[in-house]
Amino acid sequence: MRELIRVAVSNNVSVVSSRDLYEFLEIKERFSRWFSRMLEFGYKNGKDYTPYLIVHPQNNQKIKDYWLTLDMGKELCMLARSPRGREARQYFIDRDNELRKLEKANIYKENTEWLITRKQGKLVRRNETDCLAEFIVYAREQGSKTPERYYMNFSKLVNKQVGIGKDMRDKVSITTLNHIANLENLIINTVKDNMIEKVYYKNIYQICREKCEQYKELLQLEKQEYRLIS
Repeated sequence: MRELIRVAVSNNVSVVSSRDLYEFLEIKERFSRWFSRMLEFGYKNGKDYTPYLIVHPQNNQKIKDYWLTLDMGKELCMLARSPRGREARQYFIDRDNELRKLEKANIYKENTEWLITRKQGKLVRRNETDCLAEFIVYAREQGSKTPERYYMNFSKLVNKQVGIGKDMRDKVSITTLNHIANLENLIINTVKDNMIEKVYYKNIYQICREKCEQYKELLQLEKQEYRLIS
């Protein structure tokens, strides 16, 4: 769509500069004061305009401008009595519809990806639970009196590395869900390999903890490198 008037984003809301709108509508001089007074009156009476100052490119004079939502822009186009008002108003309507469709598509896509990731994570969690069931039998045979506590211990270990508390997995991002799945797969492989090697059960847990902490350290290094590059 051809951009008739520059549309920006402020606080996650699509907005247009009142001065851009004023210039596009080619409002004659006798209407310019009326246009400014209308904005000032609307702002003082609770209109959700966001005022700010811009610097005139020719005389460096500071001029008050406003960020207007698309709905406000449509309202002003109706009141301005400009030959271009209808064209601008229709542009705002079309742009608003376009943005709403895009927002719905992004929300649907994000929710769909999150649900798929969460479902995959639950499968990994189930595999981990099956693996820990074998580990509990293994630990009991080696003398553990309360091996069942390792279900909770391993859960706390993973949650600590990604910085979440109990029962928060349904509230975290896709990225965090992926890190949780990676850590749980790491635990599964480590536990299985070390049980085959007949490693003492307490040492197996310590090895898992060290590997999870190493994963966290690598993740932090990646974040630092990303900040340096960007």
